[in-house]
Amino acid sequence: MKHFLVIVLVIGIVFIFAACNDQSTNQEPTTEPATEPPTEPAVYSEGLEFTLNANEKSYSVTGIGTCKDEHIVLPAEYNGFPLTDIGASAFKNYTDIVSVSIPNSIISIGKDAFGYCNNLANVTLGNNVLSIGVSAFEGCSKLASIIIPNSVTTIGNSAFGGCSSLTGITIPDGVTNIGVNTFYGCSSLSSITIPNSVTSIGDSAFTGCTSLTDVSIGDDVTNIGWYAFDGCTNLTNITIPDSVTSIGEYAFRNCDSLTSITIPGSATSIEGYAFYSCDKLTRVSISNGVPRIGMAMFEDCPNLAIITIPNSVTSIDWNAFKNCTSLISIAIPDSVTYIGQSAFKNCSSLTSITIPNGVVSIDAWAFESCGSLTNITIPDSVTYISQSAFAYCNSLTSITIPSSVTGIGWYAFERCGSLQSITIPNSVTSIGSRVFEVCTSLANIHFEGTITQWQAISKDSAWDGQPIGNYTIYCTDGQIAKDGTITYE
Repeated sequence: MKHFLVIVLVIGIVFIFAACNDQSTNQEPTTEPATEPPTEPAVYSEGLEFTLNANEKSYSVTGIGTCKDEHIVLPAEYNGFPLTDIGASAFKNYTDIVSVSIPNSIISIGKDAFGYCNNLANVTLGNNVLSIGVSAFEGCSKLASIIIPNSVTTIGNSAFGGCSSLTGITIPDGVTNIGVNTFYGCSSLSSITIPNSVTSIGDSAFTGCTSLTDVSIGDDVTNIGWYAFDGCTNLTNITIPDSVTSIGEYAFRNCDSLTSITIPGSATSIEGYAFYSCDKLTRVSISNGVPRIGMAMFEDCPNLAIITIPNSVTSIDWNAFKNCTSLISIAIPDSVTYIGQSAFKNCSSLTSITIPNGVVSIDAWAFESCGSLTNITIPDSVTYISQSAFAYCNSLTSITIPSSVTGIGWYAFERCGSLQSITIPNSVTSIGSRVFEVCTSLANIHFEGTITQWQAISKDSAWDGQPIGNYTIYCTDGQIAKDGTITYE
């Protein structure tokens, strides 16, 4: 019986093995699908401080917290909500930061967010940032480059001020205003393109950008603020578009490499010192429509030799061309009615000038120290010659004062060492102190009136000044010697 069971068991095993072997032979081989290696989760900086925004649907990063990372990587979400803002002063003065990666979820970078992060060298901005706040990256002295996405519409005041390593930057087309001090002190910035969307360049926007050589201003800019390009010592080329209506004080002061400039007629307001001390400026063209040449507008431009003044100009203000020592001649249009104090003082190469008929008064020091001036024409419209108006005009040999003049101010012709003769009309009622002081060549004073009329003129006791030439006053009815001796004809 045992043998029978063993035989049955063996047969069963053989049968099962054969069946399995047959099934294995007829079955097509299968291949298991390949699996991709698991994606490593992004590594974000840990220990940062976050604050739930007022809408309770998004977060702001508000501080460095306990994070010690040099390379800050911000998450796109926190606690299941999107991270949309970098708060005010969030990382300010944190000098250990070397780089920061900002995700696409961020739409706002707050005031002082990365201010004075002195070692921050690399910033990656997400593609959805709308605003870069006031002083957001101010004082980041090692930041060499940054790409501002096209989504940005607002760049705050001083946003990149003092980023002295920044070499280039592109302002997106959506930005409408370059604020106050936005790029001041970016001493490595070499070029900038201001898009057509921008309408205003704020005060000191590019002050001290000493490496800036070329600026392209968009066609919709209407305002160039005070000190906008002050101290851009290597700026050689800038075109002011016809859209500009206002140029602020000191806008291009100390742009020492600027050689020529054209001011459009649309610029109806040009404040004082606009081109003060532009050492290499040689040529200026002012288009018709500009109403005045502002105070000290071209003062201390020693190489300025050619300037075109249109008929729209009515006023040449104080110090307008003071110390323009290369200016040989200038045509002042008849539209000008006012020449201010020291307007042409120390224009030492100026040889001749014609004052237009509309000018009423020649202000103090207007032509003082014009050492090469040999000829000047004063029109009948002038009623007063002010203090030191022609003092130190050493090459002036003669001058005729028109009959419209009623007064001659103090020191008016002081130290005109070559002045030999002067004609004074009988309309003059007052002569100030030391009018001819150190006019050592003066021989003839022609007075177009009688001796009595000359004596009636209100004169200072030292009206002629000392030392002075051995002059004679020639009146219509006689002569008065220097010592006062009168000879009637």
